[in-house]
Amino acid sequence: MIFHITSRADWQKAKETGKYRDKAFLKDGFIHCSTLSQVLGVANSLFKDQRDLVLLGIDVGSVKATVRYEDLCESGRLYPHIYGELNVDAVVAVWDFPYDGSFGLPEDIDKLKSISVVLTDVDGTLVNGHIYVHLFKYMLKRKWRITRTYPFFLYILFSLLRSKIGKHDRMANQDRWAYGIAWLFRGISEEEIDSVLEGATEKIAADFRTDLVKGLVKMQKQGYRVLLASTGVTPLIEAIAKAVGADGYIGTPLRVSNGVYTGELAGAVCNGIHKVRSADVMLEGEGYVVDWSKSWGFSDGSPDIPMLKAVGYPVVVEPDEELLEAALENGWAEF
Repeated sequence: MIFHITSRADWQKAKETGKYRDKAFLKDGFIHCSTLSQVLGVANSLFKDQRDLVLLGIDVGSVKATVRYEDLCESGRLYPHIYGELNVDAVVAVWDFPYDGSFGLPEDIDKLKSISVVLTDVDGTLVNGHIYVHLFKYMLKRKWRITRTYPFFLYILFSLLRSKIGKHDRMANQDRWAYGIAWLFRGISEEEIDSVLEGATEKIAADFRTDLVKGLVKMQKQGYRVLLASTGVTPLIEAIAKAVGADGYIGTPLRVSNGVYTGELAGAVCNGIHKVRSADVMLEGEGYVVDWSKSWGFSDGSPDIPMLKAVGYPVVVEPDEELLEAALENGWAEF
């Protein structure tokens, strides 16, 4: 569940029309929402002294428009945004939200349910090779926007080579690749990018680590929520998540305006502890709190050491030298 604060009058109008949007939607192109832990901070900061407000409880799975978790203000926190009008049947609870010197949460908001998750890295972990190499090979084969694709493909290969000979650290590469992909997609519609990613994902799926995939399926049957957690850009990770049958995904978000990529990131590059924080925010929005002591993490790279330290059951998969050293030091399992 995610939450939105509005006036009683605006909510009444929405009930009459079946759709809701506020003034901020007209300005920003999306409806600002919060997770449960963010509600009071937003309320006491932006709605101080306002009266006759209501707090809407929104079921994310019932929202017809796209919901994105983004950090557009570089606050270090991801906030849920609804990119479109809100269908009122997705609002499953409405609370009076009075101001009495400060705001407080309604007493009858249900406690969040505990859940255990599996976070698995993608590049080099779920997938044997590098997902961006697969992507650019597919783009080059299709001769897709070749004047952009070819130079960047060479850059990716150069970055990988520098990493292997120790001239460039892995996390720096991840940051540069994310910004590079944002530039590559700049000015292109979501529809066109989705078409390219669909074809590229078929090639990527052929390189899945099948034994790990089987393990993830088994863990799903045991009740774990399986999430792909990657520094890769979200539209690509979303496509891979669908192909592998994951329950969800976390990636580096790209900014979109009017259905077109702007060339900018819509939040921090998703690596390390950021993967854990993103999972917390996303699942809290669905009404869950993660029990990290009973959760699993899989990765091949040292940038994910903070993620692996956060889970109860860390597993390394063909780890790089630094991660292998950390695994031996901490007694982590190796897949």
